[in-house]
Amino acid sequence: MQHTSQPVQAKHDNAVGTVAAFLAHARRARTIVAALVLFVLPSLAAAAGFDCSKAASAVERRLCADPTLSRMDHEMSEAYAHLLATTQDADAWKADQRAWLAERNRCHDDSCLRYEYSERTTVLRAGGRSFRWNGNWWRVDADGNAPSKLVISQLGKRGFAFDLSASSGADTGELSGKASLVTSDAARYRGDDASDTEGCELTFRRVLNRLQVEQKGDSATCGAGLNVTYGGTYVAAEHDPNVAPDLVTRSVLPSAELDKAFRAMVGDDYPKFVDAADVVGTPDHATLNGKPVSVVGMFVRGIACDSHASIAYDEHGHLWAALLYLIDENKSEVRYYTNVASDKREFPKLFASERKDCRSDTVPVRIMP
Repeated sequence: MQHTSQPVQAKHDNAVGTVAAFLAHARRARTIVAALVLFVLPSLAAAAGFDCSKAASAVERRLCADPTLSRMDHEMSEAYAHLLATTQDADAWKADQRAWLAERNRCHDDSCLRYEYSERTTVLRAGGRSFRWNGNWWRVDADGNAPSKLVISQLGKRGFAFDLSASSGADTGELSGKASLVTSDAARYRGDDASDTEGCELTFRRVLNRLQVEQKGDSATCGAGLNVTYGGTYVAAEHDPNVAPDLVTRSVLPSAELDKAFRAMVGDDYPKFVDAADVVGTPDHATLNGKPVSVVGMFVRGIACDSHASIAYDEHGHLWAALLYLIDENKSEVRYYTNVASDKREFPKLFASERKDCRSDTVPVRIMP
């Protein structure tokens, strides 16, 4: 939606010499402010990919109330419109979009919506590529916790060869084999004794531009580490098309504004906090130096005692964070950050658990600038 306004011309006297002139000047100022407010509010309402003044459902109202979700809806809508304008399968994509909207509408919180929008935008942006089996495929992974790459090669009339690599926290998995085509849009792999994967079965199914990989058999059966799986939605691209995760997409911080403040506070350590946010706990309500705060704990699956962190925040944008940092194989330290000047003097008792790792009872604390 485009908004235009006529330029406001105001005469400015060199001096306001009378009460009447002063009041007239004030009235003109109020008019300008009112005009600006009327100009800005519709712009905010149109920040999402639809007219927020017509938001009807609970999900639509939630999208319009949150700036991050509004931006994500706008980006998804742009990707969808571009795809419809360039694809030869517009009707199929419209049906696909309706099915996704039904899935989106099952979300009951902002975290779920952020996840759905991030994944859908990645799918739509990859939608203009002509389908072919051969090439690099990447699992659509909104929060960055379960990356996976699929390489398909040696396509023939009967099937193709594939190489899969995936991870979950510190655990990894690799699987190579040959899949047989069962239709032009589906292929199947079955493990065997020779590769110690008997009982592992993968189905590769084309859905418009993407592959839906379904796995039967647990992680161990398919030769992977704990909680590592290969199933999911994959899109084709030369390089990983997923947006790099942050503390909002990983449901640690509730808003982009707070995430921006956190980045400014921790600087180069920001990626370390993101990496530590593999498994994220539900925010707890606590008190820190007399202030009510929300506290989120996180750790890396598989190496929890070597990589974990906690972040506390309040409704005023105040932040506190403790990160267990592995300096080398035998030495760790806890890095403590806060943007509250008066709280830099002492490490909060709230973060006491962050001072423990696998090799010692306590770890020294380094109070960061």
